[in-house]
Amino acid sequence: EGAVLTKGAGVEEMLCKVHGQNLAAEGRAMRRVRLGPYAAPFYQQLRVLLGRKVLTTLRNPGAVGLQLFLPLGMGVVLGSIFQGIGAGAFGLPQISFIFSLLTTLSLQSLPLMLLLIEERGFMKHETSERLYTESAHILTTLCVTVPLS
Repeated sequence: EGAVLTKGAGVEEMLCKVHGQNLAAEGRAMRRVRLGPYAAPFYQQLRVLLGRKVLTTLRNPGAVGLQLFLPLGMGVVLGSIFQGIGAGAFGLPQISFIFSLLTTLSLQSLPLMLLLIEERGFMKHETSERLYTESAHILTTLCVTVPLS
């Protein structure tokens, strides 16, 4: 019963104790201890996430090959099918070419959906634990996945 009534140290006190600092008189910690919802600043979150994303992308050569060589193959096939399409007057062949081109471009990233959904699941768990912000994950995806797509 005595242990239940005894108040333990709070988060700020435990962090300051681990870092070997004392709380100032007004209850604020020194500059070295980061007291907030996230333990690391945004730039450090972004740097770590970017490094992890690049490493996981490079470790999966199938995904990189799929993102780079599949469009090249499709370009060769479609280029050979529609070779010389702009030489004639505008008509049904040009509309067919535009339709095929737009369909190919819109469905290009479809094979990556499974990977993106899996990464989103990891992100939801990690952001619920306050390991990093959602905006850091979005910027990381923007810097790595979008240029490959």
